[in-house]
Amino acid sequence: MTDRHVIQQALSLGPQGLTVLAAPPSPELADYVTTAHLRSLVAELRSTFELVVADTTSQLSEITLEALENSGPHRAGHRLQRHLGEETPA
Repeated sequence: MTDRHVIQQALSLGPQGLTVLAAPPSPELADYVTTAHLRSLVAELRSTFELVVADTTSQLSEITLEALENSGPHRAGHRLQRHLGEETPA
């Protein structure tokens, strides 16, 4: 089974037809996710969906920074600035 199939099986249909990849059922399982996993996952989701939104924790961990950096051009810097409470240029 390919990564694409595994990801598709993990997705659920949310409100108003939104496709959601929820957090692991147990918080301890998140410890097994590496930045390489996240990078691959976001790349796969971006090839499938027009928009990928990562709802991350407020802590600036490696995983959170990886999600922000891979959220797409322009968006990462803006989101990181907002995350850090900095003003964004007009």
